[in-house]
Amino acid sequence: MSEYSAYQQLQPDPKYTYKLLQLPPSILSQLEKESTNLHIKSDINSLVLCTNSQTFKLRQMNHSNTVLLMNKYEEGEDSSKLIGFQKATYEYELSETKGTIDTSEVPVYNGKTVSHGTQHVSLKELEDDSLCSHEEFVSNWHELGGCEIDGGAYIMSVDVITDLLFLVITKLMSLGKDGSFVTEDVSSVLNSSNNASMLRSVLYKFTTVDSNKSMVLNDGKITEWFGIVELSKTNNRLISQSEFLLNWKTSLPSFYNPPLNIVQLHGYYCSPMENKILYIDPNSLSDNLGQRFKELFELDKKWKYEEFVPFILKFVPAGKKVDSVTLKFGKKKKVGKDKYIVCPR
Repeated sequence: MSEYSAYQQLQPDPKYTYKLLQLPPSILSQLEKESTNLHIKSDINSLVLCTNSQTFKLRQMNHSNTVLLMNKYEEGEDSSKLIGFQKATYEYELSETKGTIDTSEVPVYNGKTVSHGTQHVSLKELEDDSLCSHEEFVSNWHELGGCEIDGGAYIMSVDVITDLLFLVITKLMSLGKDGSFVTEDVSSVLNSSNNASMLRSVLYKFTTVDSNKSMVLNDGKITEWFGIVELSKTNNRLISQSEFLLNWKTSLPSFYNPPLNIVQLHGYYCSPMENKILYIDPNSLSDNLGQRFKELFELDKKWKYEEFVPFILKFVPAGKKVDSVTLKFGKKKKVGKDKYIVCPR
């Protein structure tokens, strides 16, 4: 075993401050194998470290009596002396988290002409300010229906996305492309009110990429989108399931015939009467779990369990079971073989 003598520098250099950062194996392996840029981003509440594909939340871990050491070089001989050059009263611990985009300042594009003189945040500025890795940003941006118009970042309205998606599917059906396709197959759907950024966002939002790197329509995601849009048109009135299914079917482009199932729309309706449904915008409900239960019970006193759970699932704390939360704010009753309802306590 080597022997070292150690002593502390009496006056740390005031020009430098050193901080300790724990790097998980996934980041270390990237740093060892390739040229990887690490970015630290923050907002008023959070501090994150981003690689090209992952986002990590930084948490300060306080401790005491830690001194950073380094070898003391002495010319002409191997140094066995260590010098303490800085004290450290805390270190940063990293835990992987999902990257997010703050869209509160991003305007919605509703199909109207955008003035060239309008000043909005650019897509690059939005990414720099988002607590998100680059790959997550691109994926999330497409999922949000984001696009770039005249150098500014916009999110397409529901109507704009629906119209463009309808045009894309219609074009593919006319070409007999019910399997894989490439962007060039649908590029002609663009007109003066659309641009390549909008088309790219819609394509990535509603397709998957096969082994040949061609695009394939994601039927489940597409039909769910049209179903939610059609439900929202009911203006908060009860509608029979049969009438809604007919409206849902006719809202799809001609010759596009994927299967439809009301189960796809769980989390967007309730069934207060037999064979009738009522549209619910989940974004209109409270983010407070107790208040959300109260609002849901005001809409229906006897929820089908499978229709109720999607409204609360993302608010269930990590490590807790859905049923334990359900029993805290309501009751779960068995009403038949493998059939349950959720009702007020």
